[in-house]
Amino acid sequence: LTVGIMSAIVSLLIGVPLGLIAGYFRGKTEVVIMRLADIFMSFPSMILILVLASVLGQSITTVTLVIGFLGWTEFTRLTYASVLSIREKDYVESAIAIGEKSKTIIMKYILPNSLAPVIISFTFRTAQAIITESSLSFLGLGVQPPDPSWGNILYYAQSISVLSNQLYLWVPAGILLVLTVLSINFIGDGIRDALDTKMSI
Repeated sequence: LTVGIMSAIVSLLIGVPLGLIAGYFRGKTEVVIMRLADIFMSFPSMILILVLASVLGQSITTVTLVIGFLGWTEFTRLTYASVLSIREKDYVESAIAIGEKSKTIIMKYILPNSLAPVIISFTFRTAQAIITESSLSFLGLGVQPPDPSWGNILYYAQSISVLSNQLYLWVPAGILLVLTVLSINFIGDGIRDALDTKMSI
């Protein structure tokens, strides 16, 4: 759970500023950032994570940073799309016309109004990161003992004897993993519904 939340935060801290910059300044800056995002998205993320985790080490910090670093494109594209829409609003155009600094416009007008999809995506990204970390640990490339991980517990289920005769060693971890991911996804759905002003009651 810690790895999931922290890696989602890392992705957010990288992706949101890049999306703001690309959407607001446009031009060559937009092209460079969005093409870089396209390049990152074109590679199979799990393979990259497996390679980086095996090369850089398997501590909690390393796994968190690797998963977080490879997840920034989602936040960049969401923020970028929001900024393109918000930048055309009258209040933003007025702020530009009266000569307010770009930093002020971004922080005061654009960022607060582009956070809704980012918050929703954050919950789903957290759930995805939990599954990714558990998969890595199950393969022996994630968080290593004695640090706890549901994937580490499920790792022992690879043994036929454990899988069939010692259900108490892995079934609780599997159930908790599924329930946690489902709960986080339901939270994301709830936030999306709460922020969606077009939904009818």
